[in-house]
Formats: sequence, structure tokens, C-alpha cells
Amino acid sequence: MLKKIFAGVAVVAAASAASVATANSASAQAPLTHTVHVTGNYDTGSHGPWARLDFDRTVRITAGGPTKMDWEVRLTDKGTFRTLAGKKSPKGGATLGRVDGSFTGTFEFKVKSATKPTAASVRSGYNFRCNMDGSGNRETDCPGMPAPTSTWPSLYFGQGATVTAGNWLWDYRAPCERWVNSLSGDVGEITGKGCAKPATPAAPVVKQPTCSNPSGHVKVRDVRGVDYKLFTAATENTTPLTPGGWKSVAKGTYLVQTALEDGYKYAAGAKKWWKVVIKPARGCTR
Repeated sequence: MLKKIFAGVAVVAAASAASVATANSASAQAPLTHTVHVTGNYDTGSHGPWARLDFDRTVRITAGGPTKMDWEVRLTDKGTFRTLAGKKSPKGGATLGRVDGSFTGTFEFKVKSATKPTAASVRSGYNFRCNMDGSGNRETDCPGMPAPTSTWPSLYFGQGATVTAGNWLWDYRAPCERWVNSLSGDVGEITGKGCAKPATPAAPVVKQPTCSNPSGHVKVRDVRGVDYKLFTAATENTTPLTPGGWKSVAKGTYLVQTALEDGYKYAAGAKKWWKVVIKPARGCTR
């Protein structure tokens, strides 16, 4: 979500003598937890804005460090997204249609402040009013944004606070896809791709040789989305199997292998291959 964020981002304002004097009074206290609702925001990927966001942002602030000026902040986002039709997907740049999904995000911070945090000046909701056709720079695209996500804790502290950004991760989930955007790298993609249909390959039917017919035979059933091949162990050759028809085979060991067509996935517990042994007919008289 925060492609241009770098760990170690800091907002520093000169501390006044008065604020330094209050450091001794900033004793440990119960955690401060505050939630705001955010609308009109977007997410950016490798190709600019790609989705409109609507979410709750919760900040939890605790005393956490060797001095009374040290604070730990955990920011958590939870909400929904809708892709911007015609824009590029966040990773690969595919042209997007409409995709709805949900997301969560977390961001860790360290803060040094002589004053205790307060939510007195933070509203319960913000409409960022981002330009969805903008450059991807929220500083200029989003006139209703009170602070960038990378410095959001500064809203809860007074002048003289130093905000240092740490680890962050946002996880976007569509019905059939997932994209994780994090400090350590991006994984997955959101393109609007449909869900794969489950397929269960059918076990082959085998006829062993008889005295009147010295060849063995293998047949596979037609299952939508499944292709079959016969691997011959002796020659290491692979030949396609046509569903519904008998395949004549000599004695030996074979593998009936399967592969799935695009848009399909193996159903839970589905078997992907079978070993077939063709034995010579017994008890035949010359």
C-alpha cells in the first residue's frame, strides 16, 4: 500500500525547553487506542493507483522503551477495496475490470515524545478526497489526508515528537486472488482472474491380456478439464490417451498421468497418476 515508504522515515520538530521539562512527567500509562474511518483513499502498486479503499484505521500507543520519552505505535487497517476499472493491476500491470475484495494492513512505529499521546485533535473520520487519476503521490493527490500513513502517529503527539517507521505489510484478497505488499517485497497479484474449478481425474480401467487377445488395454473416462497421458517405463515414451477409447498396450509397467487445462485445479484429495502393470496371460495352451 505504501510503495514509496522507506523504513526509518522520521518527522522531527525542534523540542522546546518547556516540552523537555515535561519529559519527567510522561510516565507509563494504559495504552491509548483510537480508531478513525477513512474514505476516498486509494492504493498504489507498481503502476500507480489501482483500487479505491474504504477502511477503519486503529492506532494503539503504549509506553515502550528505556526512557519515559519512548513510545511504541501499532497501526492497523481493515476494510474493503474496489479496483479502478481501466487502471493497471498492482504488480503485473494487467488492465483491470471491476474486482471487489477486502484487505488488512499493519505498520509498526517508534516514537520519541516528551508529551503523552492524545486523540483530542484527531477526528473520528476522514475523507482523503484522493484523485483516482492522480500520480500516485498522496501528498498532492489527496487534499483531505491529515498525514501520510508513514507519519500517522504524529497526529497523536505534540511538537518535538520524532516518528520512526518500522515494518509494514498490507494484504489484499479478492475472491480468487491475493496480493501482499510489504516492506520485504510483494507477492501475488489482483487482476480479476476467475476462480479455478475443481477437477477429479478418474482412475483408468485396465483389461489384462487373455489367451485369445495377448494385448492389454487401458481406457480413461472423459472428465472435464483433465488430460491423460500414458508413460511407458521401458521406453520412457509418453503418448496421449483419448477418453472413452481403449488403448492397446503390451506387457510392461506404465503410468497413467494427468494434467489440467487452464481454469482448473485438482480437487482436494484427487489422485494425479496411477501405476498400471500389464501381465502376460496365464494358462494358455499352444
